[in-house]
Amino acid sequence: MIRKVFMTGFLTSVVAWGAMADESASKKIVVGSWGGTYQEFQRTALFKPFSEANPGVTILDKEYPAKLSTLRRAARRTGEFWDIVQVEPNELLIGTNEGLFHPIDWKRIGQQDLTPDAVTKCGVGAIHWSMVLVYDPRQMPANQAPTSWADFWDVKKFPGKRGFRNKAKFALEIALLADGVSRDQVYNTLKTPEGVERAFRKLEALKPHIEWWDSGDQPIQWLVTKNVVMTAAYNGRVKDSNDKGFGFKTVWKDNVASTDYWAVLKNPSNLDEIYKFLDYVSEPGPQIKLSTMIPYGPTNREAIAKLDADAKDVNLPTAKVNREQSLAFDAFFWAGFGKSLVDRFKQFVKKA
Repeated sequence: MIRKVFMTGFLTSVVAWGAMADESASKKIVVGSWGGTYQEFQRTALFKPFSEANPGVTILDKEYPAKLSTLRRAARRTGEFWDIVQVEPNELLIGTNEGLFHPIDWKRIGQQDLTPDAVTKCGVGAIHWSMVLVYDPRQMPANQAPTSWADFWDVKKFPGKRGFRNKAKFALEIALLADGVSRDQVYNTLKTPEGVERAFRKLEALKPHIEWWDSGDQPIQWLVTKNVVMTAAYNGRVKDSNDKGFGFKTVWKDNVASTDYWAVLKNPSNLDEIYKFLDYVSEPGPQIKLSTMIPYGPTNREAIAKLDADAKDVNLPTAKVNREQSLAFDAFFWAGFGKSLVDRFKQFVKKA
């Protein structure tokens, strides 16, 4: 569905990978991403190797605060500026409709074999990722563990605080999944006033036990410090803590799967270098390297096939067993219904 609409046109501080990089270089690309360990891995797998392969091109990467208001100011050159930002699909859709982004000339990306939903009017698929349930086995009752979003709501069987993203997106979908709505009916349900009421009633029932997180690193840090016993989290953020021995577990049932995109702000400078960057980060090699460092799925089909063949990481959202259990995030629903739901959700969180 993303491909169909997009292809028809519906569509803090600066951290340089090399402190010695020449910021006055004539060919400079400013890239905005999500920060934390994810951006550190991007620096290693994508940004630094690209600059090494393209002498004279400097990548400056800055954390992007993931707000449409920020994108609008950046597009007008009235606030912080990026040449390229990584955005979620509904932001891409809205930004495309508002003319915030430079349309992609796909002839200049090269012959990369990308998944259909990675090819859009103004966005180049960067990663596939999922919102998943993550829990700490150390804090679970003896011989018991959550296996679904319904268990996430069961505070009698699994007492303790829960981490939840402080945004309407994903929260409302997860609430309905926890309330027994099947994946194929979630968005049909949310399109009705009764469905919206049902989702907010479900959230209200859990609200006293929720700690709201804003950045992707927070929920995993809260598991580490035992501030929460389980959390909704980006699937890729779990690996770093588990590499340090924490042993957090991921529940893939009813994961909410999405795609992030590289989008170019309108009126870009150094467009030739930007297209070189977009081509490079779409190649299978760099994508495989990033996915092995942090388990977000590639958008290059050759990379997906190679990782599937290796079968070394079942924690990728592109792994067949996880795809089959996923709800595909609907950007068009959120572009059409999002404002009223976002406003209501903000008031819901603020209300004592």
